[in-house]
Amino acid sequence: MGYLNMEVGKVLNKSVSPYRPIRTSVELSRGPIDSRRAAPHPELRSYVAEFWQYQVHPHTDYVPVQVFPSGCVTLRFNLCPHSVESFLYGPSLSGRLKGVFYPETLVFGGAFYPERAYHLLGMAAQEVRDSRVALECIWPNSIRTVCDRLVDDVTFEDRVATLSSFLRMVLRRDLRLSADFLNVYADLHSIDLAERDLEPAMRRYRINGRTIRRHFAKYLGLGPKEMVRVIRVQRAMSALARNPSLRLCDLAFREGFSDQPHLTREFKELTGLTPKAYTTVVGHMHRKELAVWSGVNPVERHRKLPDVVRFS
Repeated sequence: MGYLNMEVGKVLNKSVSPYRPIRTSVELSRGPIDSRRAAPHPELRSYVAEFWQYQVHPHTDYVPVQVFPSGCVTLRFNLCPHSVESFLYGPSLSGRLKGVFYPETLVFGGAFYPERAYHLLGMAAQEVRDSRVALECIWPNSIRTVCDRLVDDVTFEDRVATLSSFLRMVLRRDLRLSADFLNVYADLHSIDLAERDLEPAMRRYRINGRTIRRHFAKYLGLGPKEMVRVIRVQRAMSALARNPSLRLCDLAFREGFSDQPHLTREFKELTGLTPKAYTTVVGHMHRKELAVWSGVNPVERHRKLPDVVRFS
């Protein structure tokens, strides 16, 4: 992912499988919504995973959206006709994050790699864990200008340029991540560590559990075992999206779950769906009749959202 070469210390130069989580149901369905994605400028490529934009088709009432735990910190701007709502979504294990997109609202934002939230915030990522925080609470002197420019921007490319300019200004590139943390975090994504066991990694780098838990809380906002859970489920989600007929017992073994019931429990806790239910709604997750999945109230349009919400 291009992050190991930026740190000083005893970081090993290893090949890490790219982490491309499924963050929202929009990535799983071609519903009545226009989706745009863009890679960041090379200057931001080690921090930002991607920029994105969603817009519901004009003759659609609404589109229900599910947010899946990914470990990523996300900036989101709801560009409404007469106002702009801007939020930061912190890392979370909640499978209950749901929302509604409306035709008159353009949703734009950017997602950070999990280990790079610290550079964006300049503080421990655990401070925003399980939270939605208004960006005015974090950058009170500059975010209003960004919102005004986003409203004036005509194209998706213009919005990407506006947000990129802001990120160059606020990113704390002088901050250094612990080499011990980077080594262990890289091992979690390594293909040959299907069991996702932290003990060998801690012995390999001579790190005690207390130290690595402190590093993970600071840089990721999630503990090492919690991040393991997210990675496992995300890999299972991707595999089932590619092949819905995949046998769950084989998937459980391949991704390091103890057995099929363990896979089902973890999957449901983090996504709100069992693996079987997930495979039946992939590609159809925006259908309004999926009330049991969406669980949202589409009547509440443009209500004032509180500045800070805790999801846990």
